[in-house]
Amino acid sequence: WRSIKHTLYRINKSYPLFILFLILLGLSIKNIIVCRHETSVTIKNAQNKAIQITTENAENIDTLLKKITFVGQSIAQDLRTGYLSEDDITTRIQRDVKENNIITEIILLRADGEQAFLRSTNPEIQTSSIENISKTKWYTQAMEQGTTWLINTDKNEPSTQPTATYACTFFNKNNEPQG
Repeated sequence: WRSIKHTLYRINKSYPLFILFLILLGLSIKNIIVCRHETSVTIKNAQNKAIQITTENAENIDTLLKKITFVGQSIAQDLRTGYLSEDDITTRIQRDVKENNIITEIILLRADGEQAFLRSTNPEIQTSSIENISKTKWYTQAMEQGTTWLINTDKNEPSTQPTATYACTFFNKNNEPQG
């Protein structure tokens, strides 16, 4: 201990700048370690927050998709059972759009010959040709698969948020596809 004390005294007396350098070096190393630790903690907290937000958003999206599916299936079921007559369709789909602010548009298309009809909450679609609408991807996939989800993106506006289209086939009382 005595020799260490004597050596430090001699260094301090001979090299005061060296001692100051060692002190500053030690403080700098401490600050670097503290900064790295705080950065690590901040990144970890940000990751946890991102996971939490993603989980909550996924649950919200799932709820919205189930709601949209329910409305579509409900209309299809009411058409199949005869509870919803052709005369009431326009009133029903307008009410469903008003009550469900996540639904922007409802289109019902029956493209089977003499009983063909088109009902839509969108005036532009309502005046469209049944033949043209029956060739759309949402209609053909729903008729083939029973139900389908499509993601709609605007290729001309890539910054626009995509929308989703849900389509389901509705059947008559004999479970024959009607549209």
